[in-house]
Amino acid sequence: MPLLYVDAVASIGGTPVQTDAWHIDLALGGSQKCLSVPPSMAFLAVNETAWEAVEAVDYVGYDALKPFKTAQEEAYFPYTPYWHGVAALNAGAELLLQEGLPNAYSRHQQTAEYCRQRMIQIGLDIFPASDAVPSPTVTAVKVPDGITWQELDSRFRAQGLVVGGSYGPMAGNVFRLGHMGSQADMDLIKEALDVVENVVKTL
Repeated sequence: MPLLYVDAVASIGGTPVQTDAWHIDLALGGSQKCLSVPPSMAFLAVNETAWEAVEAVDYVGYDALKPFKTAQEEAYFPYTPYWHGVAALNAGAELLLQEGLPNAYSRHQQTAEYCRQRMIQIGLDIFPASDAVPSPTVTAVKVPDGITWQELDSRFRAQGLVVGGSYGPMAGNVFRLGHMGSQADMDLIKEALDVVENVVKTL
């Protein structure tokens, strides 16, 4: 039985994720990205098709998941809840709702567009191709020629900027600048890109 699974950890709160309208069977979210709260909570949306697959496969690893199917309607949490994480997640969600989801989505889109445009003006190459659909929460950039990722990272850090590297076949070739949650702020992204420009000028 084919299922549509979506990793929305870096999406929820920063761009629309319509699990029902898009017929997403499993959607995974996390607290630490666009919700701007500690990295302690994960949440999973499971539709009826996915529940049927869980029952049909009858894999012992799914046993921990099964009690959650009726937990909400029964107002019963099957395991010891992490109350501090739940409270933080609730606070982060409340801030987003107070801002208004359309406003939050627009804020993320505006900072993302500015980030990509400024990176190009600085002379860096965006990854992947320019005609790809880019993320509104993170920008991936190719490490420029003539410097290793380790040295570039060191120079960024020396000026107070910490960005993410990459993994697997892209390790050392790409770095990532996040603009999500409370970091999707035009003043912050301008400050970060000033550092990037200052470093690139010295190459």
